[in-house]
Order: sequence, then structure tokens, then C-alpha cells
Amino acid sequence: MKRKNIVYLLIATLFIFGGCQDELEKDFVNPGIYSPTDDVPAGMFASMMTRTRTFKNDYGEFWWHAGSTGGLIGHTHLIMRHVRDAYGYFADANDVKVFYTLMTVDAYFYGHNIDFREIPIMEGLLENMSEQEKADNQIYVTLSKMVRGYRASKAVDMYNSVPYSEGLKGTEGNFFPKFDDPWEIYKTIIDDLGVYSNEIVQQANAMSADGKRVFERQDVIFGGDAQKWQQFANALRLRLAVRVSGVQEAYAKGVISEILSGNKLPTEDLLIKEDLWVSKPGDHWKRGLRERDYAGFLAPTIMYKMDKDKDHKYTPGTDDPRLPVICLPNRDTLYMPTSFDFGVGQAVYNKVKEWNQEEFEYGGAYFYYNYFDELDRYMKYNAYSVYNPATMIRNQEPWRAFTKAEVDLLLAEVALKGLGNTPKTAAEHVKDGVKSSIAYWYHMNSFSNWDKINSSNSWFLKPEAPTADHVEEFSTTIADEFNNAAGLEDKMEIIIGQKYVHLNIHDYFEVFSELRRTRHPRLPRIKFSESLALMPDVERYPYPGGEAATNADAMLEVKDQDNFTSPIFWVPDNLKNQPYYEDDYNQDYLYIQYPGIPETFPN
Repeated sequence: MKRKNIVYLLIATLFIFGGCQDELEKDFVNPGIYSPTDDVPAGMFASMMTRTRTFKNDYGEFWWHAGSTGGLIGHTHLIMRHVRDAYGYFADANDVKVFYTLMTVDAYFYGHNIDFREIPIMEGLLENMSEQEKADNQIYVTLSKMVRGYRASKAVDMYNSVPYSEGLKGTEGNFFPKFDDPWEIYKTIIDDLGVYSNEIVQQANAMSADGKRVFERQDVIFGGDAQKWQQFANALRLRLAVRVSGVQEAYAKGVISEILSGNKLPTEDLLIKEDLWVSKPGDHWKRGLRERDYAGFLAPTIMYKMDKDKDHKYTPGTDDPRLPVICLPNRDTLYMPTSFDFGVGQAVYNKVKEWNQEEFEYGGAYFYYNYFDELDRYMKYNAYSVYNPATMIRNQEPWRAFTKAEVDLLLAEVALKGLGNTPKTAAEHVKDGVKSSIAYWYHMNSFSNWDKINSSNSWFLKPEAPTADHVEEFSTTIADEFNNAAGLEDKMEIIIGQKYVHLNIHDYFEVFSELRRTRHPRLPRIKFSESLALMPDVERYPYPGGEAATNADAMLEVKDQDNFTSPIFWVPDNLKNQPYYEDDYNQDYLYIQYPGIPETFPN
């Protein structure tokens, strides 16, 4: 009873982190999966892992960022929305203060503190436990701190300086945390990951038999598999070390050397256990994509990295095997990306009577975007490709914590830049990354059992997996392109371009971070008119509006960072004034002509 009284007393103090006690007790245990038990740290850990958006994209977040080029998904040219002349506000895209959405981004500023508010409570509980109880519960504190660090790194990637070291000091009366130097935050997280990586397996082994059974049940990420947690820690540490390598090269090399010598990186995709595959109705990112399907057309930037010969057809061995599993062909079974020439979209939309009309025609090219509910009509009318709904929407695929393809591509950069002694050449790591990504995306698609998959005109929703020979042929082509690239930046264009295809809309925040860090892949400007080509570089996000009112003194110290244009600390000096757009917008893939559309368009 004494232990339970301590628990209730400590939980009552959680109001200082936001929300009343009743609301916190609702959050305390996932009511859909778990029942309250005496194993309070385990329940708190499960609550934090299910409550946060660390491992899964949020519906609302995706909805806002997919809606237009004002969101990060459109801004990074992962998807495109056709634009008509009534949408004159798109011309404001060059003025990021006017155009860019701030919706849901604030969650990245607050999340690593608010969403992990139970950590001090868990630490207090451990102090009053017996030695065996401590051994059974210490791992929950370690993993919670590790995941909090992961979330904090994302906050730095969006804002630069954020509160971290004092972020969980509310129980000590500190309600106005200072903003920490972003490099110090990153260094702390990277160093801590090195410690946690060694501790996780040791702590799991020290558990009693009952403790291990509880861990298997309450670990909603990896089901009590400490080896996977260790691999995740090392993969995340590698990502962060590579990210700072352009500004802290000596430090990054030391960390990377330590990681490589430990030989504990993932050898397969780290997928989350089944409990988190299916979200509650209404809060899954897939709903965000379905509701924004008018913005779901494939942009040339990503399409033509897969359609190598640019003939709009999938040619096994020549084209990327991921093309049919990521993209949906049009009515003529062609893979047609949209155009970055908004004049095309304007001309088409001049024929539309209402902005939300789903089906319309111009010069023989039909646009039909409601492919989630009415696939048959889409396949009958639509002229331009969208993301494959069987892979991306009508699916219950497992979510990922980290993929082997990303590890491979990180190692390719390590080898290219001499940041560590990897077991293979950079080209071989690139080739591995392509192979791993192909396997990953066909695995994701395999979970879809949509009833339309076997219909007569939609068999391509679940394409047959490529042969080993075709995978080998295509991955060799990419490796050869890498070897033949002229210099470091041309080779980086290939590495990050492959990361771009692999992560796509599933991990658009990571794509956005890599785009800003490396200035790859180079994006085409968007032609709004003959005199205006849009290239709205966004380096970071301004701080939440309420922060100046609630934490004014701390905000004064970082007021020079409260904008869209100050680069994150990990951008190397030689890239800080370099846009991530091409010098002009006259690339061949900018103007996509569909059969039946005239060469000139009405004003």
C-alpha cells in the first residue's frame, strides 16, 4: 500500500506539465490495449510510446502539410497540387512569412518535454523500490530518455535552439526553461545514445522472469526485444553523427568509429510491433492523405528518379522496381508526373466550374483525384499519377522505427566523405540501400488486402515483386551512376536522391532535414508565370507564438532565431547561402505534356 500511495501522490503532481489529473489518468495506460497494473513505470512507458508521434505520423499533421505547397510535403516536391488562376495566393510562396503553414509544427517544439513528462515521476518511483523492482523497471526510464532525445533532435531540426536540459524540471519548480545551444543538445543526445546502447541489453538481462513478461507486453514498439532497441539506438546515433559531420567533423568521426567498431547496427528493417499498426479511427496519417488526395499527384522530382528512361512506362531492369509499388499509373497505364509549370494547371483549371470538382477535362487530359473511394472512375479518367493507394492508404502495413535502407545510405555518405572505415565502398553501400529499399516497399505493399486489388482494371495495385535479376540490374545501374559522378556533390545528389525516393511521404520531415543539410536533391523552381519562378527556401520554423508570452526572458536570448531563414546549426558554412533549387526552371522534366494537350495554353 505504501508503494501505491507514493504512486498516486506522484501522479497528482503531473498537473504542472499541463492537463488535469483526470486527463492524465486517461493517458496513463492505453485503454484499448492495456489494463492498469501495479507495474507503474511499465504503464507510463507504454503510455508515452503510444501517445507521442515519435514513430508514427499524425493525421492532423499530415493533413496540414499535404494540403498545398505551403506544407512541407508539397514544399519538398514529394507531391503536387494542380493550381489554377483563382489560386493567386500561390504567388506568395516566395514570402514564407505569408505562405507557410505553422499548423502542427508546434508539437515538435513542445513534444519532447510535454509528451515525456512522466520521466521524473518514474525516476522518483525507482528510488523507493527494492533492488529487484529496480532491476525490473530501470529499462523503462532508459528507453523513455532515449526516445525523448530522439524527439528533441527533431525539435532542433525544426527550430535550432529549444528548451531541453531544463525541460523536465517542473517538479523542481522550474517552469521557465532556458533555450539550450542546439549543438550542445545534439552532443548530449548522441553521447547519451552511446551509453543507452550499452545499458539496454544489460538491463533487460537483469530482469526477473516476471519483469521480462511485463516488458514484452508493455513495450509497444519492439515487444521487449532489447537487441532491436540497441540497434535503433545505434542507427539513430549514426544518423545524428552524420548530420553534424559538416560542422563537427572530428567529433562525428569519433562517434562513427565507435558505432562501426561495435557492429550493432540494424541488419534488417526495425518494424514496430503489431499493436501500433492500426490507429484509432480518425487519427492515422493515411486519413490525412485520403482527405488531401487532390494534392496527391506525383511530382517530377521523385517520379523521374524512378522512371529512368522517362518514357512514362515501367521497364523492368531499366526503371526502378519501386515505381509500380509507390506510384499508381494513369488511365493509359502510364506513369505521368504532374508539371511544375503552374500555367498548365491554370489552363486546366479554367475549365473547372467549382474548385472542388473531382472530374474535369482539358484538351483530352482528365484529372480525377478521388482515387480512395472511386478507384474505377480514377482509372477510367485520370491522366496523372498519384501515390499507390494500396501501399499508402488501403493498407494495414507495419510502421517502421528505422529502415536498413537508410542505414545503408548513411554508410554510403560515411564512406564517401571518409568519416569512418565502413566494410564496403560508398558505391556498394548505395547499391545495398537501393536493394533494401525495394524489399522494404514490396513488403509494405504485401499487407494490403483491398478488395479492388483483384479487379480487372486494377491488378497493378499489388504488383508482382521484381526478380532478383531485375533488382540486381537496377541497383547496379545506380551504383555505376555513383561511380561515374564527377565529384562529391554529384555523388551526394545520388545518395540523397535515393534517400528521397525511399523515405518519400512516409518520412517527409527527415527528407526536409536532409534537403536543408545537403542541398540535395536539387529541386526545380516552380513556374507560376512567365515572370515569376518560385523558390521559397525555408531554413527553419519560427517559435510558437505563445512562447514569448509564457517564457519571455528565455525567448529574448534566441530572438535572432525567431524566423524562417536562419539555418539550423548543422548546415555547413559553404551551404548556408546556397538555395536548394536549381539555377533555372527549364529542366526537361519541368514541362510535362500529355497526349491531347496543345503546346500553347490560353491566358
